Amino acid sequence: MIPVGNYEIHHSSEVQDLGRKDDVEQFVDTYKTGWPDPEHGDNEIMVDCGTYYLINVGDFVGKYAGKKAKAIVDKSSYSDWSNLNKEMLKAKFGTYKDVGWYLSNPVTNYLKWYSETQKKKSAAMRSQ
Repeated sequence: MIPVGNYEIHHSSEVQDLGRKDDVEQFVDTYKTGWPDPEHGDNEIMVDCGTYYLINVGDFVGKYAGKKAKAIVDKSSYSDWSNLNKEMLKAKFGTYKDVGWYLSNPVTNYLKWYSETQKKKSAAMRSQ
């Protein structure tokens, strides 16, 4: 998930997955605003924003991240998360700025190339 514009982070080190809790009221007051400390671990964070992009990490890395970064994805497994090398993922895409670079460079270039290819195919079919 990549927020667009202003956003606010909320976290609780006591809640691993709020969506799976039946007793939500018990944990609401444990949430703090701002990025959590490293001790937070893999617990859930919530991003409060008006608009966001939702990216499938495996697809994104597999298509746009370049040959070296593609080692992040284990092709022998088709799970959404268990096939990702999380340490390599953090090293390559540790910040939104890192992901933004890929969105504004390789992804945009790929989309331009794809658009041009489709235009050429359409023109070739019309000329026949």
